[in-house]
Amino acid sequence: MLSCLEYMYHGLGLVRDFNINPIMLKRWLLNVQGNDKDNPFHNFRHSFSVTQMMHGLVYLCEIQERLAPIESLILITSAICHDLDHP
Repeated sequence: MLSCLEYMYHGLGLVRDFNINPIMLKRWLLNVQGNDKDNPFHNFRHSFSVTQMMHGLVYLCEIQERLAPIESLILITSAICHDLDHP
């Protein structure tokens, strides 16, 4: 899942556009994964699923062409973190 999330950031050009250090991205994703609760639904797998769906909408529906780069970054990042530390 972590590799797929990294791929999404690279594939959408977010690493390039925002000069994101790939090692820092990986560390941040590991930190998010480590801070998600291990409960039946609001867990890292759910966060990944939501992010994968958002990536699909942005990429496959060509929504990115109508968004500013910062908006794509916000959509993907907020999808990953939307339930972070949810009880």
